[in-house]
Amino acid sequence: MSEFDEIFYIKEFLSEIESTSRSLNNNTFKQYKRVIELWRYKLLKFGIMNLTDLSLKNIRQLIQDFRRENKTATSIRNYLSVLSSFYEFLIRERVIDENPIKRVKKPKIPERRVIYLNDSEIDNFISKLYDKLIKEPKEEKKDKYQDMMIILFPISTGIRVIEQQNLNIDAIDLNDGSVRIIGKGNKERYVYIPLNDFFFMSIMNKHLEERANRIKRIINGFKRIRDKKIEKGDDSVEEIDNRIRELENNNSFFINNRGDRLSKRAIQRRVKKYREELNLSKKITPHKLRHTFASLLVRKNINLFQIKEILGHSNITTTQIYLHSSDEAIKKSMNEKKPIRYDNI
Repeated sequence: MSEFDEIFYIKEFLSEIESTSRSLNNNTFKQYKRVIELWRYKLLKFGIMNLTDLSLKNIRQLIQDFRRENKTATSIRNYLSVLSSFYEFLIRERVIDENPIKRVKKPKIPERRVIYLNDSEIDNFISKLYDKLIKEPKEEKKDKYQDMMIILFPISTGIRVIEQQNLNIDAIDLNDGSVRIIGKGNKERYVYIPLNDFFFMSIMNKHLEERANRIKRIINGFKRIRDKKIEKGDDSVEEIDNRIRELENNNSFFINNRGDRLSKRAIQRRVKKYREELNLSKKITPHKLRHTFASLLVRKNINLFQIKEILGHSNITTTQIYLHSSDEAIKKSMNEKKPIRYDNI
């Protein structure tokens, strides 16, 4: 295959990935594009012009090169997975007959230690956060209840940070506490909020009230701008009216200062901010809050296959990493829909 042909097929492959990732609302396209560019750079370093010219020996040499750069086994496996997907695409296009990656022994991922908060650490974190934001705030925050929910929601439902970003108000059914989640692979599942937990529900209701007031203030600000333009004889207010309609129809559970959906990065920054300000000993992230929820379920003797469904895992082996906590002392029985109690707050 010529370099021109390869560039064409790479563009076609990435176009296919982009159309899929757009429907899944994730960063798959950017990741695939970056990895393909990385492979092409590596090939030139080894004097190889085309991806289709890679031999099994070349691939093994490249893996060793990644290892010398201290790339993790997980990263290398991801690089191989992307390249394998490209080869499968070329097979479908009848450009090549075989996927060489299938003959490569992939680096073994070491058993990872799951970081999570235990019961007392959860109580301590939530209590301190509540004191800081609501009970004894040093400064008044307009989104203090939202910040509480950024922590409480994943630790009470186990949703991923991208699912937290995409959470909509109308996905929450207050009749049975179910929350409709669209997870990885566009798969639908339901998680449950603790309807019978006064603390959680009061914070959530305050957040929704706070959110509605913020949206109202933003809309009123645009209306004042529109009215001033009209007073000056400027009728070019269509863009402002469109923005007002967008805000009125905004269904996002978490919003930023502009009234738009809060980004994944912003959620991660909030968790990091409070982790540092409250001097937590563990490096807690949104994903670690998900670990905390899963570990709680294991300690409550919830069936592993049920946990798999709740977390949205496609493979039970992924869920098994949480069995680390199964030898801990079993606490008092916990309602499956209410895995966390905030009795000390």
